Amino acid sequence: MNKKLSPEYADFHNHVFGDTRYFIYNGLTEEICTSLKEAERQKAEALVLRAINKKMGDERAIRAAGHFELQAAIPVLEKHLSDRSKKMNPDIRAAIIWALLRIKNEKKRVPALIDMTIHGTRKIAGLVREDAVELLACFPEEPGVIDALCQAFLEESVSLCTYAAYVLRRIFINDQSIRQLLDDRRYLSSRSKRESIVEQIRLRSRG
Repeated sequence: MNKKLSPEYADFHNHVFGDTRYFIYNGLTEEICTSLKEAERQKAEALVLRAINKKMGDERAIRAAGHFELQAAIPVLEKHLSDRSKKMNPDIRAAIIWALLRIKNEKKRVPALIDMTIHGTRKIAGLVREDAVELLACFPEEPGVIDALCQAFLEESVSLCTYAAYVLRRIFINDQSIRQLLDDRRYLSSRSKRESIVEQIRLRSRG
């Protein structure tokens, strides 16, 4: 008899392969993929690789490949780009570029990601500022990253502010005080509250 699947695996499967409303309403956070353990993670990675080898009509499996940092996905995704880039759905193309950047994890991309995050400059084709913010989570120690995330957190855009808060919470996951402040979503309606949180984050990062 097969071992009963965990709630974490069910959550992963629902977000990546189930009703699209899971993804539309909640996005696809890294934890949905990386919380899987051992055999279930291997099973999930195999499903993702199988999905991206097929018709590229859904960005969820592509972004899951990025979260899993699947090296085996690189040639598959690069081939999709080279074969169908001009005719490809812009959201799918952006997801592929995002996933490749996430998997390759190249520090040389950090200045462009910071520039996108702060100014919205589209130096990386197809990506939006939220993509850049999420990718900066991989480089918390690089100069300028925390400051860029703080600036994004102060933006009036709810989407950008929420993404920045999510990334900052991941970076400061072991700092209970900062984590609790970022868990209190009342900051979304209060610029002064966000400024107070940013002040504490900058003090912690300098320490």
